[in-house]
Amino acid sequence: MAYCTAADVIDNYDDDVLIQLTDDKDIGSIVTAVIDDAVMNTCGEIDGYLRRRYDLPLSETPAILKTYALDITLYRLYCRRQGPPKYLKKLYDDAISYLKLIASGKVDLDINIEDSTEEKSVLMSADNPPRLFTRSTMSYF
Repeated sequence: MAYCTAADVIDNYDDDVLIQLTDDKDIGSIVTAVIDDAVMNTCGEIDGYLRRRYDLPLSETPAILKTYALDITLYRLYCRRQGPPKYLKKLYDDAISYLKLIASGKVDLDINIEDSTEEKSVLMSADNPPRLFTRSTMSYF
């Protein structure tokens, strides 16, 4: 799933900056293929964190993920050149920290989870063998 698109990147950032970050052949315009590549890598990175807790692709993209996807994509574009400015490094670090919180279960995305996810958790618990050590079996110890 695309958490942002090249069009989102172009709409949210200054054209002159994007030309500097994407125009490898000095043609004087934004090269959307470079942005598409950065977006694809960003989405793969985000998926890596989310797949620990959610079935992918998500049914909807929360606004916070789009914001973080834009930050990560711009960070990746800057890394192709001179390196990101300090403020962008901070935004990238914040995005990764948030994704880690999601992966650890400390933060939930505000999305509608389909019933299939709930059914999977019930099935998984039904597949587990019975507990060997319970209060009744350990009462003499």
